[in-house]
Amino acid sequence: MDNKTKDSIIFDVCRTLVHFEECKGVRQCLEIVGKGMGIDGGLVMRTNEIPFLLEMRCMWDPSHKIRDDRLMLDYSSNPDNELLNPFGKDGRLNVVYDVDAEEFDPVTRGFFDAVGAKAFVGCSMVMDKDYLGGMCFYRFEKYEWSELELDTIREVTSLVSYVVSRMKLNESFHYLLEQANKNYNEADNAKARFLTNITNEMRTPLNSAMGMISIMRHNIQSPDVTADCIGRMENLIKQLIDLVADCADMSLVKGLDHELNRIWVTLEYVISGVRKFVDPLAAGKKQHIDYKFDPELSILADDIKLARIIINAVNNSCRNSPESTDISVSFRIEPTGSKQTMLIISVKDENSEFDPENVLRVFDPFVSIMGKSGTSNSTGVNMAITKHLTEMMNGSCEFFADGAGTEFVASIPVEVKGDTRLSAPAAQPEEEPNEYSEVYIGRRILIVEDNMVMGEILATLMGYRGLETDVVLNGKEACDAYLTHDAFYYDMIFMDIQMPVMDGVEATKQIRGSNMQDAAIIPIIALSATSLPEDSMNAKNAGMNAYLHKPVDEKELFITIDKFLI
Repeated sequence: MDNKTKDSIIFDVCRTLVHFEECKGVRQCLEIVGKGMGIDGGLVMRTNEIPFLLEMRCMWDPSHKIRDDRLMLDYSSNPDNELLNPFGKDGRLNVVYDVDAEEFDPVTRGFFDAVGAKAFVGCSMVMDKDYLGGMCFYRFEKYEWSELELDTIREVTSLVSYVVSRMKLNESFHYLLEQANKNYNEADNAKARFLTNITNEMRTPLNSAMGMISIMRHNIQSPDVTADCIGRMENLIKQLIDLVADCADMSLVKGLDHELNRIWVTLEYVISGVRKFVDPLAAGKKQHIDYKFDPELSILADDIKLARIIINAVNNSCRNSPESTDISVSFRIEPTGSKQTMLIISVKDENSEFDPENVLRVFDPFVSIMGKSGTSNSTGVNMAITKHLTEMMNGSCEFFADGAGTEFVASIPVEVKGDTRLSAPAAQPEEEPNEYSEVYIGRRILIVEDNMVMGEILATLMGYRGLETDVVLNGKEACDAYLTHDAFYYDMIFMDIQMPVMDGVEATKQIRGSNMQDAAIIPIIALSATSLPEDSMNAKNAGMNAYLHKPVDEKELFITIDKFLI
């Protein structure tokens, strides 16, 4: 071989790499070098994701001795891995003149046997200190490689390294693109399943409500049947409201504030709030809830998130357990050896229908789990939210089933002070609103609601109790109505949050900032169909006194009126 042959090889390699796509160009470069130097074969071994693992990407094998085009070399456990996998500077050569005359590690010896090599040259490929692999050439007979041949191989390898580096980057890009597309498809499928499940959940109460309406039409002259249908429809509507609230909660759950608002609070205070939500549901199914905790025990924790975890777990047991069964809710603390201790929450029920094989699906949103006898156990999104809230508080939760009942267990780190006596707080009597009373006579309420039907409903309900009302459709009309009358003309304002022309927050700010004598003290109650935390905060900052969610419950409506009516 002479310099003219070397220059011709280098020129042809450069032209090939410019005109041909990556893998095809590299393969043709192997052929150019092999034919130009009279070499029997060549290949490119490239690094894998695993360190010291090389895999063949391109080869030129005119004798067809390499039967497996998936040839791989694993040097991960080889102490002499630098023989074919050098991490030195670009251009490092591993030259073997006579394979049979030297000793090699098992991996390298297996490589020579696989290709039938007796003489070998391997040149490492490095780009920006990133080891890419090696370009290898071999002969079937022992051979004295000349310095000119080695320089040629070194220069060709340097040129090919740029292409191999680009191939690696492109493959990484395509891999990331495939993963992103896979994640997108999985998210899209999850969304489709979610919508399908929630649609099915909603159809049941809707179909039942339509059936109740048909029964009422056929029994319009029967007060007992009509009253029974109305009671059933109220329960169905409450189910739909809960489903809508669950959907809103699930859409917000990933965006919940990860900062914990930790305060010192007693377990008695937390449980008293929990009981207002769960006891009525249990009473409706004649279930008994036994609470076991220390009422004087104080903990440093986020009381709102903690209460939500307990409410969701107990609601799940109430919904899926048979009537007239017992539910146990207990709390205990376990020292961890640090400043914090673990608050262990346990909710046990007698839901013997739950199949233990389905425990892992409990925390999936809107999953209907078939019981052992074909009954359906639906968890809505409550348990999915519960798991998320528990993890937000740096805790964990599990669900167990043994065929006789189920148990939810949450472990949440808290700071604790107090003793450990176990008892249950006395049930607090529920607050009841006034019926028609002289207190309401002559009192006037301004209703600000862009939905005319909703405004008419509120005015009618208030009229039944003797209250007088004015209804306007947006915040600007509310300001006009308030400012054009004398102070104390209105005793209270019910203000929708989201309205055209002027929203409820801005209208409240203008009313509070006016020169009216009662501007600072007139009660303003927010009405909203959303459950966004920022809406409640904005309403409070604007000067609203309370926040009611739509559809407004009649009992809650008049409890609020009684509370703020001056």
